[in-house]
Amino acid sequence: VTTGMGVALIAGAAVIDAINKFGTIALPHIGVLEPWRLTFVIVGLLGVVAVLLVLTIKEPRRIGNYPVSDGESRGDLKEPVPLKMVFGYFRQHWKTYGTIFVGFTMTAAGAYGLASWTPTFYIRNYGMAASDAGYMIGTAIVVGGLFGSIFGGWLSDYLAHKGFEYSKIKVMLVGSIMLLPPGILAPLMPTAELASVGLGVSFFAGSMAAGPAAAIAQSITPNQMRAQASAFYLFMTNLVGLGLGPTVVAVFTDYVFVDPIMIKYSLICAVLVFNPIAVMLIYLSIKPYAATLAELNQHTSILNKGGDNED
Repeated sequence: VTTGMGVALIAGAAVIDAINKFGTIALPHIGVLEPWRLTFVIVGLLGVVAVLLVLTIKEPRRIGNYPVSDGESRGDLKEPVPLKMVFGYFRQHWKTYGTIFVGFTMTAAGAYGLASWTPTFYIRNYGMAASDAGYMIGTAIVVGGLFGSIFGGWLSDYLAHKGFEYSKIKVMLVGSIMLLPPGILAPLMPTAELASVGLGVSFFAGSMAAGPAAAIAQSITPNQMRAQASAFYLFMTNLVGLGLGPTVVAVFTDYVFVDPIMIKYSLICAVLVFNPIAVMLIYLSIKPYAATLAELNQHTSILNKGGDNED
């Protein structure tokens, strides 16, 4: 996600550079499009291409299904699990899903707040052109996000191999804690280059937590429910996180500091609002996560011993 966010900023900057050479464009049946409007149209069309590529992905065959229960009824091994039963399972394990999903949503909200308003911050505080800000910020996010995702996955696997229990949740916790110092310091830097270094480190930490978070959603969920768990996880992190993060930055700028130049302090406040909550919830998730994982592993072990593992 963070890599895509950075690529979008770089692509948007390239589109802005290209479109500014042509100025305002009039399209039949659409009307006059200023450069900034046309930028949104072109970048949006790239999303259509991405959707078409996703349609080429085939659904893998399910292996290792086993009965699941919502407390009232049991699902059949060979039939899709009803949505009612999925939500019933989530309710049974609300402490696990609630703390993990809301916790990482808070981390995502802080990251989205930074990413959404940092271009404006660069323009207002460093006097940069929009395209130059896009290139610099996008590069920082791509580099930090890409290496953070790889490192987070590698570290959780390495710790698990060394015998550390619940390594994924612990890496997720460490990443959320690590995001705080650079997230606070980056907006205070005297130059855009130094601010970009801090931004890159922030997204390294956030992406370090993001990989294990997605894996955790799969590891605590029965096979037949994992798509729904992933959908709910993405709904929380993307829709709720993306809605909250940028909005909080705007509220601080417009109603607390009442000064556009003070946006750097709004960015800091967003990090201070969201990330301590994220750290607290992720820490509180360790015990319920351990209980849910043990229960799921026990069911899997019983099924494998009984030889009832069906496709």
